This record gives sequence, structure tokens and C-alpha cells, in this order.
Amino acid sequence: MAKKKTRKKIKGTRDKTSKKTNKKTNELKTLKLGAAILETILAIPILGAMIILFSFWLLLPVEIALGIIGIIMSKKAKTKKTGHIFQIITGCLAWIPIVGWIMHIITAVILWIGWKND
Repeated sequence: MAKKKTRKKIKGTRDKTSKKTNKKTNELKTLKLGAAILETILAIPILGAMIILFSFWLLLPVEIALGIIGIIMSKKAKTKKTGHIFQIITGCLAWIPIVGWIMHIITAVILWIGWKND
């Protein structure tokens, strides 16, 4: 009968893969927090509109880029991509006044929930 070789894990050590996954998850969580804060600020009716207008709508492509980066990082960390997908959609539709405001609110809520659950 062959003996199984078991490797004892020394207390306080971690696998290299779990370190990488943990680092990716922390970076993703930080990105999601930043995106959620940005969406929350842009969802404030007059303030958000002023920020968008005074940036000459350049904040919207930045928002789309953050969403794309978030999707790539979510794919690597094997987490949900819902908030980042909504962020890209919001970035594309936010130039429409009322629709943009509603989308910023929805996306902010989804990103905050995703940040909390990750």
C-alpha cells in the first residue's frame, strides 16, 4: 500500500497564487471604490452637471476607460463585471441630460454594492 505524501503547511505562509489573487482583488476593489465615488459625485444634480460641462464632456471618456480597465481586472480576478459594464453604458449615454443623471445614480448604486460584496 502506497503512502500519500502530504505536505504540511507552515503557519503564516501563503501560496504564491493566493497572494497574486489577493493583490488583484485589492487593486480591483480600489478601482471600484474610485469609480463609485466618481459616479456618486456625478449623480448630484447640479454639481455633476457643472463638472461634466466644465470638463467639456472629457470626463465621460475617462469614465468609459475606467469601465474597460475594470472589466479587464474583473476578468483576471474572476469577479463580477456588472458595475463596470454599467459604467461604460453610462459614459456613452451621460451626454443626454436626464438620462445621464438617472444612469449615474443607477451605476453608483451598482458600483457601491459591488464594492461592498467583493
